[in-house]
Order: sequence, then structure tokens, then C-alpha cells
Amino acid sequence: MTITIAINQFRDYLIIERAYSPQTISAYSRDLFEFAKHLEATNKKDKVSQVEQTDIVSFLAYLASTEGGKKPNSASTRGRKLASIRSYFTFLRKRKILVINPSDDIDVPSIPIKEPDYLTKDEYLSLLQVIRESASPFFKVRDTLIVSLFLTSGLRVSELVGLTLEDVDLVNKTINVHRKRNKHQKLPLNESVAELFQQYLVIRPKVETQKIFVSKKHCGLRANSVFCMVRKYLRKAGINKNRSCHLLRHTCFSSLLANGVNLIVIQNLAAHSNLNSTKRYLHLNDTQVRSAVQTINLKGDL
Repeated sequence: MTITIAINQFRDYLIIERAYSPQTISAYSRDLFEFAKHLEATNKKDKVSQVEQTDIVSFLAYLASTEGGKKPNSASTRGRKLASIRSYFTFLRKRKILVINPSDDIDVPSIPIKEPDYLTKDEYLSLLQVIRESASPFFKVRDTLIVSLFLTSGLRVSELVGLTLEDVDLVNKTINVHRKRNKHQKLPLNESVAELFQQYLVIRPKVETQKIFVSKKHCGLRANSVFCMVRKYLRKAGINKNRSCHLLRHTCFSSLLANGVNLIVIQNLAAHSNLNSTKRYLHLNDTQVRSAVQTINLKGDL
């Protein structure tokens, strides 16, 4: 079987059996076709049965190199591409297309743990103030709601733009979030966000789309439009940190942690399958550590 045909079978498996999101499937496909292209260019191999462990190691070395003046892939990017290759060959072995998985025993590149960027309270209050002062009436309500939803619920962009009218229950103050792999999770709404939803639904145009958030053209708001909107307001607020929607998601979980919320609760809200992903937010500073130490009371009668 050729590598390309096997990749297409693997994609079908991810879509039908694993119910992965289109974004995840696209990422797997890009990684695997890049690997296939490298094999064809270097070793003239186009069949899965021809691939050896040394081919994968060679590909990872190529990704890390500056050969031909190219920019090397970071350790995290190489790790992700190796994970794609490993999943691909695991699938082929399970389907008995291969007897041996050539990706076995290849070490994942060492990835330094990087604390996520997040906004301080003064910064996110400044961001909200910029929206209130600079946006026109409709967009002031809509955009304040979007940013507030990121800050209080920690939604991913895909989850936010996927919200429909049926997903919002203002009686019980909850939203039904469409998570990865066709999972759903009901989350409580912050009181202020529930009020913003009420204001927004009054002025939301009566359009055909069931998506909660609509664009200037009265279509469902796209993820890229949300990225651009958030970046614009962060720039206006003079915030020079990583200008992305993930910055607001990280701010939500960092704020919860700083306020003493249990890490397991944060894991549930973030929909992290692995607690290690949530532990990235354990970036306690010296002030927090000092304050924690002082809570231990050793005073008593001598």
C-alpha cells in the first residue's frame, strides 16, 4: 500500500471512528504528507512497508536543521509531528497492514515547559474598557460579551463560534459547549456574562443562522474574525503580550488558580484530558508563595 493511500485511510478513520475535529484532522494530514514528501525526496520510498525507523529519525533531524537556510522547527512542533506519525503507524499496525511499527522506541524531543502568557486584572479590565469606549453600540455589546466569555469560561475559539441559540439557557444561566470529539459540556455562566447575553440577544439581528455570534454581514462569526477582533482590542489597550484568543483562555484559568480554585475544577472547565496540561498554570510567583507560607500558624503558648 502506498503512503498516500494509507494516509487517506487514516483520515477516514479519524473522521468516522474517532470523530476528531476538522482542524485536528487537517493538522494530522499536513504532518503526514510532509513526511511522505520528505521520504520521496530523500529515499524514493512511497510504500508504507518500506518505511524504517531510520527514515523517521532522519525526518526529525531534517525538521531540526537549518539546511538550505530554512527555519528549524521548534521542539514542540517536532514532537507534534512525531505524534502524528506514531498515530498513523499505530493505526496501520492495528489494521494489520504492517507487522511492525517503525515509530516505536523513538524518543519525543525534549520540550521545555513554558508558562502560558496571561493578563493581570488591571490589563483585562483595561481591555474591556477599550471595547466599551471604542466600539459602536452593537459591537460594544457583542465584543464585550465575547471577551468576557473567554475570560470567565476559558472557551476555545472553535467552541465560542460554534455556540448556537439553543446552547444558551438564560433561565438556568448555562451554556452547552461543543467540545472536541463530538463531546458536549454544560457550563455555568458568570452573572455578568448572563446579563450581557440578555442585552446582546435583544439587539442581535433576526437572521437565518442559528449561531449566537453574527458578523457585519449577518453570517455566523468565523474563528479568524474573532482572532482579528481580539488582536485589535489588545493592541488598542497597549497590551504587548501574545495577542491571541488563547491569551484570554489562559487568563481565565490563571485567575481561577490565583483565587484558590482546585486544579481538578480548572481541568474540568478547560476540558483537559490530561492533568499535566492544566498544571501549566501552576506559575506561582514569589508573593503567592510567601503568602501561602504565612498561612501556616505555629503560634501557641510557650
